[in-house]
Amino acid sequence: MSKKVLVIDDDKDVTEAMRIALEANDYEVSVASSGREGLEKVKTFEPDLVLLDIMMDTITEGFHVSYTLKNGTNQEYKEFANMPIIMISSIESKQGIHIDKIVDADFIKAEYFLRKPINPDILIQKVKEVLHEN
Repeated sequence: MSKKVLVIDDDKDVTEAMRIALEANDYEVSVASSGREGLEKVKTFEPDLVLLDIMMDTITEGFHVSYTLKNGTNQEYKEFANMPIIMISSIESKQGIHIDKIVDADFIKAEYFLRKPINPDILIQKVKEVLHEN
């Protein structure tokens, strides 16, 4: 049975590129174009992993989504608190915020960060790593 990956990103070109790379490696993929849509799809799709953009409707929307999923106090998402999240963003180049400086913050709830643009081989490598498939 293939692992399920939910891609939450508002850039259709990025989501399509990730979907193609993931499906070529036998992952089942669902896509959401906003944090709100992503949170709803988590409940229905029940992914093994979420690939989450940081900047969508707001500059920090991805952080809010990851916190909602992983803080463990929201009853609606409690069963997903241990689901891994890989955050993907161009926040460094667009906002000048260095990911390395915020990774350890308590409100950042992600297993790994990838910078856009994403090399498909690196994406698949990190997905396999986070899902313990290496």
